[in-house]
Amino acid sequence: MNKDSGHRWGAHPMYSPQPGTRLKQRGSYLVWMLILIPISFGWLGLSIDAGFALSEKSRTQAAADVAAIAAVLTLHNNRSYAEVQEAAESALADNGFSGTVVVGNNSNHSPTSAQSEFFCTDCPGYNDKYVGVTVTTQSPLFINKWFSKDGIQLTAHAVARAEMAGSSATCPGIYADSLGKAVNLQQGSDFTILGGGIYIGVPEKESISLYGSSGGASNPAVLSADWIEIRDGADTTSGSVVFNPTPTDLSRDRDTPDPAPTGLVDYRNCVLNKGKFACNCKKKGSSYECPVGVAKTTLPAGNYIGGLTIIDSTGVVLQPLGTTETEKALLKNLYFKMTYDCTANSKCSGDLEITNSSVSGTNIIIDARSDDRDLEIKLDSSVLDVTARLYANTFELTKDSDIKVTVYTGDQDGEGEYFVCGKKSILNPTLLQ
Repeated sequence: MNKDSGHRWGAHPMYSPQPGTRLKQRGSYLVWMLILIPISFGWLGLSIDAGFALSEKSRTQAAADVAAIAAVLTLHNNRSYAEVQEAAESALADNGFSGTVVVGNNSNHSPTSAQSEFFCTDCPGYNDKYVGVTVTTQSPLFINKWFSKDGIQLTAHAVARAEMAGSSATCPGIYADSLGKAVNLQQGSDFTILGGGIYIGVPEKESISLYGSSGGASNPAVLSADWIEIRDGADTTSGSVVFNPTPTDLSRDRDTPDPAPTGLVDYRNCVLNKGKFACNCKKKGSSYECPVGVAKTTLPAGNYIGGLTIIDSTGVVLQPLGTTETEKALLKNLYFKMTYDCTANSKCSGDLEITNSSVSGTNIIIDARSDDRDLEIKLDSSVLDVTARLYANTFELTKDSDIKVTVYTGDQDGEGEYFVCGKKSILNPTLLQ
């Protein structure tokens, strides 16, 4: 008998399983499954959340783009900053978003520091207008929400540009609309406009009187500007007179300046006499009886009911209201409005009268206009040197008086400027970023 015959077939010791081996293998599989399944679900959740976030980012950017373009199109229609901002915000709301809207350019009305990163710092076109939109939203986490209950923050920026056409020199620095003669210069008086022109819309002939009497060729009356436009020509009736350049007919593309805005601070019957400023003054004969004033040569913007009289005072400054740049940008804070008044305590006038004085001011608008009577900006032996726009029915300069106006091309609207004087937007909106 074979001595190996007692062994069972297939029972070789090297193939015999050790006790507990299969149990251990099954346990390791379970451990790996417990590890890999959450990871797989995590990656799947991350993919889902990331995909949704990317889709939401794209939708957020599209909303910002649409809002910027809508704002620029509104700006093109010469609407106010408030309306431009409203157009952008409305476009955002239509797309289910809200955000920050900044309207400005690279020279003024600059974006806030928080918004500056998406405005160009060296923009082409000095007076081009820009609308910047920032949208910040939260993309929720659906699968991985235990990582952040607030979700993922998404931010989108868009800047659109409205190109501005024209030249600042097309702005009327002087606008006169008299019931009679609009400009009257005598004896060596100079009326000079820098960076703009003189627009005289008087319906009658002889809308300008320039008298160079007494001085002759050595002391002429001079009217100078980039352009001079007059309805029905000019009358040079006496003495030596200089027009620079020769007046032309009115252009059809120059609009009458808008009326003064509402909300101006009211001052009544104000007189600055020898550095003493007081209002609610009464006139007796040729003198003024006023409350005791204090030394004050800086006069605030506002509505001067009964006009403003400056006598025997030097170094007088016409000062815009407001302390911040935003406040200074408001049109109502730049206006010196002369309003005719004839109440019991009034000298029955509304003129700006400057006698034997020197007056300056920067970035202001002086408006002495009335529909039913001639209001004047009147100088007698005085100098008015301002960066401004001057509107009046009549300008009168006597006894070697000088007006020098560097045309202020700034704010035209109560919320700030929506077009530079002389420049209007063209319908070519450009999405910059």
